[in-house]
Amino acid sequence: MKLGFTLMELLVALAIVAILSSAAAPSLQSITRRIALQAAVGDLYGAIELARSNSINHAARVVVAPDDSAGIDWTGGWSVFVDRDGDSRVSDGDRVLLRHPALPHGMRVSSAFTQPGRSYIAYNAAGRSCTAASSSAVRAGSLTVEHGGEIRRIKIALLGRARVCNPSRDRSCAD
Repeated sequence: MKLGFTLMELLVALAIVAILSSAAAPSLQSITRRIALQAAVGDLYGAIELARSNSINHAARVVVAPDDSAGIDWTGGWSVFVDRDGDSRVSDGDRVLLRHPALPHGMRVSSAFTQPGRSYIAYNAAGRSCTAASSSAVRAGSLTVEHGGEIRRIKIALLGRARVCNPSRDRSCAD
């Protein structure tokens, strides 16, 4: 009665495990990227909803803006704050409600809004989208998050309602 494995049997078993692992690795990476994308989009959408609800709650202009100095790069993180001075960036007199850290490496965020310039989303006291300079000027647009070939878009309507969509499945999700 034989109780152990020969060296040859052990090497064959290890070779089979190595082949199966290498075949599953690309699929696992794709799943990991998709989960990271969904988490980032969920966090950004949650920040937008937080800004909208707090604008109504505090009867003040609340902004979601990227943390970089140029106000364009969302991948470095973002802040939600009560924008008391109307400059769409965190200043000394502003009350910060949330700070989000940088996104994972390889993720990209682009924006397209009705007014060019700094990238931000602002809500007035009625919970409607607006510009940082004027609570009555409407500012609609979208944020597009890309990672590993997958794309999700957050669209902000004229009245301020945000929704998440997938451009590959939803024709109304075009930029």
